[in-house]
Amino acid sequence: MELPGCGGELNARQRRAYLLYWISLALYCVLLPVAVLLTKHFHAWRWKPLFMLLPLATVVLILRGMALYFAAADEMQRRILAESCAYAFAISVFATIAVGFFEGTVLPHIDWSVRFSFMMVVWGVAAMITKKRYQ
Repeated sequence: MELPGCGGELNARQRRAYLLYWISLALYCVLLPVAVLLTKHFHAWRWKPLFMLLPLATVVLILRGMALYFAAADEMQRRILAESCAYAFAISVFATIAVGFFEGTVLPHIDWSVRFSFMMVVWGVAAMITKKRYQ
């Protein structure tokens, strides 16, 4: 199994971390809309912010999977992943600021699911471009 952008075959520890990451990410993608719907449905309930703790638990698991993966990666994989994260961060910050200035005036409101998908796609593209640089 090869992680896009990592530049090599995964060892056993990386495969476990990779699996934890994707299971947690899938749970997050399911639990976030559920939490948003529950928050909207129970708008008068005093403890409705507790619903947002559901996806927060999966974010902790996502971060744990990422930390385990980085810990098991070799030096070249770490360099490629770090560079791709830096590029994705810079692009996401620029896009967030640009859209923030123009949203509501020139641009219509952009749904949160589109923003989330954009950030995932940006990281994937940045990882592929960075990997190509090292081949």
